[in-house]
Amino acid sequence: MSNFIDQRLKLLSIDNAVKAKIEKIRPVIYENFDDIVAKFYKHIMSFPAGEKIFKDNAMLVTLPEKQKAHWIALFSCKFDDAYQKNSMNIGRVHFKYGVAPYLYIAGYNFFQCELIKVITFRHASDPDLCDMLTALTKLVALDMDIALSAYTREYWQDTPQREAS
Repeated sequence: MSNFIDQRLKLLSIDNAVKAKIEKIRPVIYENFDDIVAKFYKHIMSFPAGEKIFKDNAMLVTLPEKQKAHWIALFSCKFDDAYQKNSMNIGRVHFKYGVAPYLYIAGYNFFQCELIKVITFRHASDPDLCDMLTALTKLVALDMDIALSAYTREYWQDTPQREAS
């Protein structure tokens, strides 16, 4: 594991206890993910900014599966170099396609809220529910941090070119 990921895990207090809570909720996440992805694209496409980003409908064919694969990797809790590279690449691609940070954050919020709903429904009487939702929040924050950090690096590298034009 890279020092970058190791530091992020420590900062967000993602430890074996958090991973154990994720393991407990992983089945409900995986069972509901196709539906959540479909709801997300319907939601984002209801806004002009979403329509603009997804004007190429071919993206809507491949992107949901890529997105699902990434989230499955996140919830596998294998925070290796492959996960880090993929998450950082996602940030760079979002920058390349002009996805504004507010839309990016809104996307994470959408997924997190939908996941909270299905987890709460399934585990409403579980005394660990609070810890499960806290674990979920930590992983979403980790992924958003890594991707937006890469997005920001791309922005700052591109800034001199923007100012010169």
